[in-house]
Amino acid sequence: MAIPNQTPYNIFTANGISTVFPYEFYLLNAFDLTVSINGMEQSSGFTISGIGNVDGGEVTFLTPPANGSVILLERVVPTYRLTEYQDNGDLLAETVNKDFDRLWMAIQQAFIYLGLALTRPLLGGPFNAHGYRIENLGNPISPQDAATKNYVDNTNLSYFNRTLRVPESYVRPVPPVAERRNKLHAYDSNGEPIVVLPESGSAADVMIILAADNGITHVGGSAYVVNFFADAIASNPGQARVIATRGHSSVGVGSATYVRDGSNGVPLTGNEAKFFDADGTGWKILPDKAGITASQFGVKADGTDETDKLQLLFDTAKAIKAKAIVDAAASCHGLVLDSRHNEIKIDCYEWIKFHGDGSTQKNKPENLQTGADYCIYLNGISNPELSLKVDGNAASKIDNEQIHSIGLFGGSNINFKKLKFRNTRGDGLYITQGNGNIESAIPENVNIDFVESINEVFDGRNAVSVISVKGLNIATMVSTRHGGKVGGVYQPGGLDIEPNYFFQKCYNIAVKSYRALCAGSQGLTIAGKQETGNFGEFCVKNVHFDNVDVELTDIGRNRADVILINGANDVFVRGFARTTGLYTGDYVGLHVVGATGVDANITTRRCKHATWLGYVPVLGLRNMYSSRFVINADRYHDGVSIGWADGVTVDFTGINIVQMGSGDMGHLQYIANPGESTPIRRTRVSVRVAGYDGFISRSDYGIRVNPVQTPAIYKGTNWITDSDLTNILHEPENGKNRLLGTKDIGKSNIDGVTPYPGTPIEGTNIWGESEIVYDTNAAITGNIARIYTSTGFKVFSKIPEV
Repeated sequence: MAIPNQTPYNIFTANGISTVFPYEFYLLNAFDLTVSINGMEQSSGFTISGIGNVDGGEVTFLTPPANGSVILLERVVPTYRLTEYQDNGDLLAETVNKDFDRLWMAIQQAFIYLGLALTRPLLGGPFNAHGYRIENLGNPISPQDAATKNYVDNTNLSYFNRTLRVPESYVRPVPPVAERRNKLHAYDSNGEPIVVLPESGSAADVMIILAADNGITHVGGSAYVVNFFADAIASNPGQARVIATRGHSSVGVGSATYVRDGSNGVPLTGNEAKFFDADGTGWKILPDKAGITASQFGVKADGTDETDKLQLLFDTAKAIKAKAIVDAAASCHGLVLDSRHNEIKIDCYEWIKFHGDGSTQKNKPENLQTGADYCIYLNGISNPELSLKVDGNAASKIDNEQIHSIGLFGGSNINFKKLKFRNTRGDGLYITQGNGNIESAIPENVNIDFVESINEVFDGRNAVSVISVKGLNIATMVSTRHGGKVGGVYQPGGLDIEPNYFFQKCYNIAVKSYRALCAGSQGLTIAGKQETGNFGEFCVKNVHFDNVDVELTDIGRNRADVILINGANDVFVRGFARTTGLYTGDYVGLHVVGATGVDANITTRRCKHATWLGYVPVLGLRNMYSSRFVINADRYHDGVSIGWADGVTVDFTGINIVQMGSGDMGHLQYIANPGESTPIRRTRVSVRVAGYDGFISRSDYGIRVNPVQTPAIYKGTNWITDSDLTNILHEPENGKNRLLGTKDIGKSNIDGVTPYPGTPIEGTNIWGESEIVYDTNAAITGNIARIYTSTGFKVFSKIPEV
């Protein structure tokens, strides 16, 4: 049945007699009708007729409603479905029609209530209440809130009670400002307001003078307030002892206070540190408790070169012994802090942005022999306390690695509370001798509490480069995306301790925590120089890393060392060396050559070559002495390669050997450097392959002497001991060897090689003539030892029978 356009409610006023009230709209169910008397819904005391009749029906009360009562009969259709249709069930017209009828009834109901809502025109305009009141409105809070009558009445009463009032119904306004300026308020004979001049010299006259804009200048020791710094220079503050600016160039930014300093000079000259006013009176800046700021010195952070402004800030801060605060992002090039700035304190709230393209040096101190460009020179400074943030602005720089954010040349007791760099083209911090690359004063006792350098893309050289220092302590260092390709060359990345010459010493360096993600030739470099003719004497000594985590990403180089130790004495390092992916290039987790006294405990991950020791020379250095290594390798192609070594201990644990490109796969090998005999003496190795059930068929060897690049093994001085090669497949006929070519190396307690009970394994040149293997379980076998002969193993000694 179609639903007619009906008003779904009826309203009546009871007469105290009638009990029957008609409703004139269509009902499907009795429970769709709501009956209320004076707004109170009734649940009983009446009956309903006419259900299903499109023209409606009647409500009959058992008792007549009271005279004057308002009766409301309203159709209220629930806004939820009552019918559920089943798959393959009956689809009856009556059922569907009633469902649609209920929908249209609900729509009619909704439009009725919508017509009662507070509305406004679609094209804009105010809400229209149609003459009705809005009640229960809250008191206003925000400026544009509607106000209640109570709020307006009380507010007006409050203002009214504080207003100067007259009994008359009207008094004319006071005269305009031009007439009443510097005059007193009075009344004429009619009681109307007028203004009059005060008596000359009276108290009222004096008070009016002092109330003028320049009135304060008539009081000795008072403050004279101006808007801007330019106004301060141009001022004539009279007897005022203080000039206060509301800002440097705009109100609220760079406000400052100046005091008389007792000097006189050329009127209208000077700068933000000191100036002479219109009368030639001298004024100097007065720092507040925090210090003096870049905005007080006119730094606008508008991208122009503001080096001179920031330099003046630093010079002034030192002169008046105040902290310099960089509160605006100044673009600078060639800032200089030298011995004149000893003990200065600087705190960067905002970044100092490296201005220019780096092609031309600016403000380079005359004593420096360097071709590099710097944003900030720390030249022979001592005892500063610095928190610096430098944006290298790499996007604007030429393609040159010699563009550095901060250069530290000589000096002593340098304290960096916090260093932050971003987007550096060369190095973030470059530490070297007092005159650069000529023999001169070495910086001493450099302390860095926190240093962080982050590039948006892989770019630049190092976060920190250390060329020469005696005493460097870094508590926490983070380097991200350094070591890109600059000037066509893959750069080292992260932290690089690398003197250029032997006279540049790097002694006593301690780093508690170092984390780096880089893509260069190294992620951590410790690479010194050897004294000519004196092997073992290097210019890098006593380097200590407590916690290292270095990750190297391949961006096309195909060869890199995650950690390189080269040309150094007494190096201690603990941590992780990893690559981002399983690269087929020659990525080495730990590479140590030309070093003595190294103590390293490193876990490598995804590095094709876990560790090279004395193998593949770097900068002409190859041999390695008196060092100890604990290597834990996870996902590697080959584990440890030992080249030129003397007095080296290696404890290697391998987990999950994985093929990464070409070459033999194995766990530890002794190998000669190309074109060299490569002596190996006094080494002791222990190899364990962990994490496998069953034989490892992927590896070609467990421990071997490389059959192609065969080193000179000093017989009787090298040992393989306390190892477990059980899980390594040993099939010499198929090129799978637990041991290979180890005939000149002593062996002891190697699971899978010297088993008990039983005869040791056989293979190619595993055992040397007359080599003795002791039985580790002689009490069971009765054999104390076996000796290797040309015909194989023979029992060397037995336990005597009792």
